[in-house]
Amino acid sequence: MPRPLIPFLVLLAPTLIGTLVLVMPFSHRGGGFTPFLDALFAATSATTTTGLTTQDAATFWAMPGQIMLLILTFIGGLGFMVLASLLLVHAGQRISTILQEDTGDRLFVGNGRRLAVRIALVIVGMQFSGLLVLLVRFSLIEPTPEAIWKAFTMTVLAFNNAGFIGLHGVDGGGALPTDWAGLAASGALVVLGAVGAIVMLDIGRKRRWTTLSLNTKIVLSMTGLAAVLGTVAMFLLEFENPATIGDLRLGDKLAVSAFEGIAGRTSGFTTIDYGEVEEHTSLLMMGLMLVGGASASAAGGIKINTLTVLIVAILTAAIRGRGASAFQREISFIQVKHAMTLCILLVGATVLAVLLLTLVESGQGLEFIDVMFETVSAFSTAGLSTGMAGELSGGGKLVMTIVMFVGRVLPLSLALIMIGSVSRARYTYATERITIG
Repeated sequence: MPRPLIPFLVLLAPTLIGTLVLVMPFSHRGGGFTPFLDALFAATSATTTTGLTTQDAATFWAMPGQIMLLILTFIGGLGFMVLASLLLVHAGQRISTILQEDTGDRLFVGNGRRLAVRIALVIVGMQFSGLLVLLVRFSLIEPTPEAIWKAFTMTVLAFNNAGFIGLHGVDGGGALPTDWAGLAASGALVVLGAVGAIVMLDIGRKRRWTTLSLNTKIVLSMTGLAAVLGTVAMFLLEFENPATIGDLRLGDKLAVSAFEGIAGRTSGFTTIDYGEVEEHTSLLMMGLMLVGGASASAAGGIKINTLTVLIVAILTAAIRGRGASAFQREISFIQVKHAMTLCILLVGATVLAVLLLTLVESGQGLEFIDVMFETVSAFSTAGLSTGMAGELSGGGKLVMTIVMFVGRVLPLSLALIMIGSVSRARYTYATERITIG
């Protein structure tokens, strides 16, 4: 089977099974079967770890339906991270062989089954640790059954970057409670899920910054930079907006801004209503969501390491006129070319998705900025919402379902296609200059 098709088939099976379960009358509150498009939308959203929903998750889905969504989220997150890690690591070894490169890093060389087990253990271990922390926290403020349920659901959703926030007892306004201890723990889980198991394995093995791989250094440094930029921008842009953070105390404004900058861009967890934010804030978050998290992580988007390679190549070319380097390491031209291709194709696919949903929902009275925000959130599987998903027509729900699924598998599939096309050149054409600029 061609490698680029594997991610599609791996996610398709649980999505279809989950849809069949969610359609059943026992999965939701009220009589009759769940509308098929709503069930398909929710199952796809869970499997792709997006978190968007056409219905209020807390009031519409009964306990069996909520449990099904959690199972799909766990499977979608764990399965995709393990699969993506294996495919990208093994494909990366192929590139190194072709380029005759040897970095001396033997962390991921060896039996594929052993590597899959190690990655799975890291993922499950981090979620279990987060569960214990949240359980201790919530047991202090909730009865034991509610504390267990809330801790379990928040752990699964936060680590897998899926924003079904209504599943863990959030009020109808769609904002998380101002429990900063709980938010700090869930924010940490979001970050761990967004950097991925490959980075965690590298950190666990080497423990010193100087010995970490270039990929790990890029992911950690750029994740921190994105969090800081998101926090500062959210604080400044929404400082006087009474519908979001304008009426909060200074400390709470900083805390909310920090949480949005850290968790909002990849997970869909939020402390504010994005239907009330300023338009420039929406544009900011769209950019952050489109970038997403690290490759082979629970987060979607272009991927922060992919974009960093492109930025580094542009800056290095502007300064030195050739090559690309970061942290005193050269980045191969093949990887620069792949990063550029991925960025262009995925931005183009996002624009196409926005255009398609705009055409399908024309005449429905929806604001274009909301359509664009919701589509970017779906394509990047971030899960932030203005609340527009519940207002979509049947055609709009179907389009958004496809966008979520494609947004989850397309970056990995494109990467595998490009890596698979790498080969030793048997000949090259004569070089000729063209005018640029």
